[in-house]
Amino acid sequence: MFKGRIGRFFFAFAVVGLLIAGTAVNVVVALLSGIGVPEFWLYAALFLWAALSLLVAMSFTVRRWHDLGRSGWWALLSLVPIVNLFCLFILLFWPGQSARERVSHRSSDGPHFDKSFDRSFDDRDFGYDPD
Repeated sequence: MFKGRIGRFFFAFAVVGLLIAGTAVNVVVALLSGIGVPEFWLYAALFLWAALSLLVAMSFTVRRWHDLGRSGWWALLSLVPIVNLFCLFILLFWPGQSARERVSHRSSDGPHFDKSFDRSFDDRDFGYDPD
């Protein structure tokens, strides 16, 4: 869930999707509170939604930081107020690493390129990552 990379387009699509889904959940909870559903169940549903959306959002954020060539731990900056706005701006608009930039120096016989290097175009911005 926290491995791999995603491009700007897929990350932006995920952010908008989470915003739309969050709005829908809040509307449903407001409608349910109007028909007399106990508050405990409404708060439980909101808590469950918040926990799930946080997990999904952190997963996308970690994979986007990986695409930028950074550690996934940078995603923790998303939890800091004001700083999270700058991070969101970077994640949405900063281009990820190309296949040429993702060189692995793990072996002693020289650098090896990712298997995605042979593609004629870079489709990571559409959310595809073969790793």
